[in-house]
Amino acid sequence: MILRLICFSAHRADATFLPISIICKYRLIRTTPESRNEILAAAFRRYNICEERGSGFEKAVIAIELFGLPPLKFEETENAFKVTMYSPRKFADMTNTERIEACYQHSIIEYYGKGGFNNTSLRKRLGMNDKQAAQISKLINRSGISMMF
Repeated sequence: MILRLICFSAHRADATFLPISIICKYRLIRTTPESRNEILAAAFRRYNICEERGSGFEKAVIAIELFGLPPLKFEETENAFKVTMYSPRKFADMTNTERIEACYQHSIIEYYGKGGFNNTSLRKRLGMNDKQAAQISKLINRSGISMMF
């Protein structure tokens, strides 16, 4: 993927990338990208000019979880896709869509990492306490994530 444009504002950063041929925005985490010039891409990786294929979004989501930021927002457009990263916000200030996206992104990272996606891990990711377990259970059920595992 080729980064086309980055815009910064007080509360968010937007990055626009050239289009992906057949990858759905929900499959960006852990998807191996296709290089236009594989020989050049392999040389760039060998000399540490760029990172290993397909690890960027996963690293970004892990860092976002570590710092308790709202989830990345992926938007598909006609000739590109845009990724938005937001400044810190509490769970109560997130929209329902953002909460479900945080749940989805957390489940993918946990599935490929430690394999421990559950109510406790999601509460920790969202900075919530044990008394809010019922609220997180409702979020997991609304998101449909529990059906995936």
